[in-house]
Amino acid sequence: AQENWYLIIPVYDDTQRFLPDNLPDKFKKDGLKVIFSGKICAIPENVRLMGTPLILIGIEEVKTNNPAN
Repeated sequence: AQENWYLIIPVYDDTQRFLPDNLPDKFKKDGLKVIFSGKICAIPENVRLMGTPLILIGIEEVKTNNPAN
């Protein structure tokens, strides 16, 4: 079975990527804008990941009236 991975990429630094450990299904949408908080974890030695491990504490969708955002 193929496992899907979702990353959170901050708008202030698109070179940073976070790999949340417990992203709720309703947030698993490409391009969704969110506000989030969490605890950044260390990447284990000799392990390559797509993003920095993140224990997600809170997340909510950013509501906008502008359809271009």
